[in-house]
Amino acid sequence: PLADNSADALTIAWGLRNLEDRARGLHEMRRVLRPGGKLFVLDNSQPEGWTKPLCRFYMNVIVPPVGGLLTGRSEAYRYLATSSAGFPSRATLAEEMSAAGFTRVHHEALAFGSVALHEAEK
Repeated sequence: PLADNSADALTIAWGLRNLEDRARGLHEMRRVLRPGGKLFVLDNSQPEGWTKPLCRFYMNVIVPPVGGLLTGRSEAYRYLATSSAGFPSRATLAEEMSAAGFTRVHHEALAFGSVALHEAEK
């Protein structure tokens, strides 16, 4: 447990989509950030346009068996595909961050839009 206004920056990578209550998690992150503090979120996103079917095919058909072959845990890679498909778009996550009280929210698409980096300020 961190005190209110105690952190200059927070980062989370491939974890926000695993929170049971994303809105509550974002509010908690804002609570512990000091005024002017920054939040950085790196996670899967929803590709758009021509890359969407390619990314879906890759995540659903290629990643689980290859990941399973390399690690012996193909179920983890099936979960990755499922949880990623249910994660909001870049714009929707930015709206959720704004609704949690963050300002200067912006995002950048990476990896053909299948990943996004969001940055926000308290």
